[in-house]
Amino acid sequence: MTNLNLTLDILVNNAGINIRKPIEEMEVDEWDAMMRINSLHPSTVETDLVKKMLSDPERMKERLDEVPLGRLATVYDVVNAALYLASDESTFITGVSLPVDGGLTAY
Repeated sequence: MTNLNLTLDILVNNAGINIRKPIEEMEVDEWDAMMRINSLHPSTVETDLVKKMLSDPERMKERLDEVPLGRLATVYDVVNAALYLASDESTFITGVSLPVDGGLTAY
C-alpha cells in the first residue's frame, strides 16, 4: 500500500445535502430535512505519535489485548468510514455515532 502521508482531521462535508433550489430561496426549516449528522469515533489509530507512545512492546501488547480484532486502527480504516458516511451509499443514515474501534466498544 502506498504511503500517502494522510492525517486525521475534522471532517465537515455537505455530501448529505441535496439542494433543489438556490440556497438564498431556502427557508430555515427546509434545511432540517436535508441534513445528515453523523460522527466517527476511532479508537487508537496507528500514527507516528501513537507508535512513539506504544514503542514499549509490553504497552503495545497491553493495548492490542484490549481490542477484539487485535490490532490498531489505520488511518485508512478511519478514512474509509468517513468516505462511507459521505457517500451516496449512506443517504438514509443519520444520527449515527460510528465507532471505528475494532470491536472495543462491543463488550
